[in-house]
Amino acid sequence: MVRVTLASAPTITEYRDLTGVWDDENRRVPLTVLVLASALEGAGFEPRVLDLDAHYVAWIERGGTREGFVDRAADDLAGHGADVYGLSTICSSYPLTLRIASALKRRVPSSTIVLGGPQATPTDVETLRAFPAVDLVVRGEADGVLPQLISTLEAGQDLRGVRGLTLRRDGTVERTPDSPLVEDLDTLRPAAYHLSDGIRHRHSLPVEAGRGCPFGCTFCSTSRFFGRRFRTRSPGRIVEDMVSLHRAYGVRRFELVHDNFTVDVRWVRDFCGAVSSCGLRLRWTCSSRTDSVDAELLSEMRRAGCRGVFFGVESGSATVQRSIGKRLDLPRTRELLGIAGRRRIHAVVSFIAGFPEETAEDLGATVDLFVEALRFESLEPQLGILSPLSGTPLYRQHREELFLDEVLPDMAWHGEQDDADRVLVARHPEIFSSFYAVPARWLDRRDTYELRSFLLAFRGDIRWLAVLAARLAGGGMKLFDAFRRWRTAQSREWTLPELDAYYRGPRFCEEFTQFVREDVALRASDEGPPLSALASLFAEVQRAERDRERGLRVESPARGFPRRPRLAPGVVLFRVGFDGAALILGARRGADLSHVPRRDSLLVARRRRGRLEVLHPEGIASDLLALCDGTRDEEAVARAFAQCHPEVGGVEGEEACAVGLSVMVKRGLIAG
Repeated sequence: MVRVTLASAPTITEYRDLTGVWDDENRRVPLTVLVLASALEGAGFEPRVLDLDAHYVAWIERGGTREGFVDRAADDLAGHGADVYGLSTICSSYPLTLRIASALKRRVPSSTIVLGGPQATPTDVETLRAFPAVDLVVRGEADGVLPQLISTLEAGQDLRGVRGLTLRRDGTVERTPDSPLVEDLDTLRPAAYHLSDGIRHRHSLPVEAGRGCPFGCTFCSTSRFFGRRFRTRSPGRIVEDMVSLHRAYGVRRFELVHDNFTVDVRWVRDFCGAVSSCGLRLRWTCSSRTDSVDAELLSEMRRAGCRGVFFGVESGSATVQRSIGKRLDLPRTRELLGIAGRRRIHAVVSFIAGFPEETAEDLGATVDLFVEALRFESLEPQLGILSPLSGTPLYRQHREELFLDEVLPDMAWHGEQDDADRVLVARHPEIFSSFYAVPARWLDRRDTYELRSFLLAFRGDIRWLAVLAARLAGGGMKLFDAFRRWRTAQSREWTLPELDAYYRGPRFCEEFTQFVREDVALRASDEGPPLSALASLFAEVQRAERDRERGLRVESPARGFPRRPRLAPGVVLFRVGFDGAALILGARRGADLSHVPRRDSLLVARRRRGRLEVLHPEGIASDLLALCDGTRDEEAVARAFAQCHPEVGGVEGEEACAVGLSVMVKRGLIAG
């Protein structure tokens, strides 16, 4: 029997710092490879699977380097002793995949190396011409092609009888006719999850819900790969997979993989009914368009366990929407995002900058929609630099104009590139177009990159402050321009890596709050004082977080001495001259702050579960927290509290203080 090993496409190998990239929340199972492995098992073969992401993490944790991973991966693959190696591909790691293929061929020259996936498919001929280590490319959906290919190799028959292949013959590259799409996805076997290493440690698993998108966005490669044929698995089959995975691995959260899950509203409602009636409280996420859902459907999806949606909005400009073939109704998009935000549905809202026809005004509209999404804590706006993906209409239109510069598009790059990758990319633009740029004559690419970094920094604690500052500055672009003038007046011009590190680090947050106090608030008339107070609050939170990360603590008293109540690490008390509840509510809504009543208030701020939480305790709670500054022991706190509150609800002040301290400890506000 032919021995087959399938390897997933690397997705995290650009990262040298894996913090947050490969933790329990972000570990991903290579679904596509497991689906193909299941097809091979159904044909009687016994494939093995190598998760290159998992191997990369293990390699780095053992002290390995990214530069050395090519040889490490090739050694691991060669150790399988397979006759056929199938490597999945994506654009961002295609140079690395091809280098691994070349290293593997040197180790096992008699093996057959097959590539497939969304990057190898549109660059099939160019790849075979440039990389002799690659023997075959399977184009498009491989569910039926791969088992037939392995059987044909085993029988020693002519591969030209297998549809969907690109191969070499007599020194030339040839294509066999395209293979048909899988019309009925229910005929496919469940993915071979049992072949995935470490699956029992995953908190979430992907489940295929369908394939294809009926829309024709000019920048997207989905329609090329799936032929714009929208297909879904039946709701019952999807839920059956979810229930089976829960029983086998204890997982309750699932990523339903489909480029546009909500195109068929009736089908979505059938699915919601099926998952609601399965007897388990399952949670799931999906991808959608803002014109494919409404408030009613979102509510129904949430009741059925939906906890996250990906929306590809791309641009806030109607002109750009038309030019890229997206054609979203932007007023409806704003309304839908507001509904999702108010109902606390986590939604990733994706935008792209750098389209060829995009003007500064168009980009400004996108920035304003990005900032509008920041108003809602459950929304996670993203902004990426345009990438001309191979095979797309955008690529075909501009293929002769591609150029390389220091600004690498997000689809092709997330961290660092090896010099060896750079050499391949520069040598073969026809294969690695996603690393290139297309001309956008109205936009400066360096400025666009810095704008992207500036906006992405606001998804953390200072998002409220950014929303308010943008409104008072006259829009997100004007805020960016003002901040950049303020920043460059105080420092030299930075390289792109330096800019990236600056906007990702704590220094930017510190300087932005300073900028708001020194610039925006001073220009804001009646809203200036409350805005300045908020900026000062955020600065205090940042200071407390730095102290907490450095491990600064008030020393515990010696044994036998009274404990001195103090705030828990990272908790900040901040007095403002405004009504605390009205101030925070106005900040969250991005509302006019000039009408916030003036009165002395105490605010309590801390980071909780990765987000900023601001409380506005009233009355006795406020007084008790203010006494817990670490300078008094418990008895002194109780006496001081009782002087202000001799009796609380019929309970003596000192006794009420003890109860209050206990409650504050349980809530994590007072150190235990």
